[in-house]
Amino acid sequence: MQRRAIDFISDDEKLVGELVLPAGDGPHPAVLLIGGTFSDTRDGDPALSLTGKMPAHGMFRVMAERLAAVGIASLRWDKRGVGESTGGNRQLYSDLMTDVEDASHALQALCSASGVNPERVAVLGESAGAHVACLLAARTRQAKAFVLQGALYDSLPELMEFNYNRLQEYCARGPEAEAWVKKVAPGAYQSARHWRDWVAAAQRGDKHYQSEGGQAITGGQMRRLQQELTCAPADQFHYIQTPVLVIQGDCDLNVPPDNCLKIAAALRAAGNPDVTLIVMPGADHSMQLAAQDPEIRLRERISFESFYRPFSELFLTFLATWLTVQLSPPVRWTA
Repeated sequence: MQRRAIDFISDDEKLVGELVLPAGDGPHPAVLLIGGTFSDTRDGDPALSLTGKMPAHGMFRVMAERLAAVGIASLRWDKRGVGESTGGNRQLYSDLMTDVEDASHALQALCSASGVNPERVAVLGESAGAHVACLLAARTRQAKAFVLQGALYDSLPELMEFNYNRLQEYCARGPEAEAWVKKVAPGAYQSARHWRDWVAAAQRGDKHYQSEGGQAITGGQMRRLQQELTCAPADQFHYIQTPVLVIQGDCDLNVPPDNCLKIAAALRAAGNPDVTLIVMPGADHSMQLAAQDPEIRLRERISFESFYRPFSELFLTFLATWLTVQLSPPVRWTA
């Protein structure tokens, strides 16, 4: 396995990441790894500058190493305004469309990297990164396959209702439960109380929202929200017309687990016949093994203690196998 620092320019910003190559000279098939919400660093971890104290799980690093072991290269990078990448405060200066622009330049960097076969490249979008991957597919036909991991089909308000109503129901158990949520997830606690108001502000076209509790939604955050409302995930899947793996954990508490079924149906309805749908048993949103007890699972989701759990070996094995098949050179028969 070889690790190589890599950087590329997007909108005059310098984005920095790591190219992981399998042993041997290559050229190797490769995958672009696009992170979603809380997958800010190249390793797929939350940026502490944006989220405060939140555990790291290293999901993309684990994926990159597993893929390299089966002969597949990968590129992952620090998002704009995070880690070694330039861009200022991410919450102020980045949005959905800058993420798509960055992913486009990342794909170009991957395809032009020495040791990579540009004819055998796939794109993996995780969570909100799947939305970016679909919009990337509208720009280029470079990718030969896509992986949509924990992707959203429902509207953004439906996603918020799924998450924040559950949090409010937990707080309604009593003062002790509410105090615990305020301690371990203060931002989510405020969002659960005010999300309808700032969605309404975004729908009006406001550039700024300030809640009574002091929570501010402004700059890139408001632009991103408005873009996601007008560029709904459900409307973007038709851009993918190459083999696609739709995969989601059956213990996902971030995105409703039935969304993978809706996505697969949308892809097929748009004329894509090569759709693989997998519901991964025992896995949560980030493909880590969820607690079997529903109460523990819920508390670990609220506190993000679930990020300390091991990844599903079944997921890693299936992902590597599916990508190996899709990115293998075509079999040529001779008489």
